[in-house]
Amino acid sequence: MKTISLREKLLSLLSFWNISNRKNDTEKDPPVAKRREPINYVRPAYQCTRNVLLCGSAYGDVSYQGAYLLDTQAALDWVKKHSTSVWSLQQEEQQAREYIPIWFANSAPDDDHIALLDPGMRGVLMPYLLDFHTHGWLSIYCPQCRGNYESMTTATFDAERNGPYSTWTAEWRCPTGHIVHRKKNEIRYFIPRGGNGSDKS
Repeated sequence: MKTISLREKLLSLLSFWNISNRKNDTEKDPPVAKRREPINYVRPAYQCTRNVLLCGSAYGDVSYQGAYLLDTQAALDWVKKHSTSVWSLQQEEQQAREYIPIWFANSAPDDDHIALLDPGMRGVLMPYLLDFHTHGWLSIYCPQCRGNYESMTTATFDAERNGPYSTWTAEWRCPTGHIVHRKKNEIRYFIPRGGNGSDKS
C-alpha cells in the first residue's frame, strides 16, 4: 500500500487552491504624505487576491484540520475600521494592522490564486476568525470532503474550573460532520490581591 508523506499531502492541498505569492506590480500605495514608513513591519512583495488563506496546514497549523479562506472584498470595510479603532503597543503588529486595508483594497478580484498572509497580518486577523465566519466572509475547505463550505458547526465541551484556571475544548465540524478544528483552551483569571473573586461588596 502506498503511503503519502505529510509534505506530499501539503503540496497536494496547496495545488488545489493554486496558492500564489506573485510579485505585486500593480499595487497603488497611498501618497507619501499620507503614509508612515514601517519601522519593523516588512510589507509583502506580492499582490493580494480576492481570497486569502487565514489559517490551515500551509502555515503549519496543527489544530486546524481544514483551511479557512477570507474574502478580502467582503472584509474590506471591517479592516478599514479596525485599523483606526484598535491599537497595539507592538509596533510591527500595529503597522501590519494599518497596512491590511491598503493591501486588501488593491487586490486582484478576478485572480483565482489564494494569497498567503504574512505573520503580522495573521496576528491581527486570527483572533477574529469566528467573527468573519458569523459575517459570512469565510469559506472552509474540508480535506476529507475535498470541498469548500460557507458554514460549519461549533461546539464546546469538557469545561472545567480549577482555581484561577478555566479549560474547555472547542470543536468545529464541516456540514457533513468532519472535524476541521479541535483544540483544548485555557484561560487564567487574575484575582485582585485581598479579593476572593466575588462581585459582592
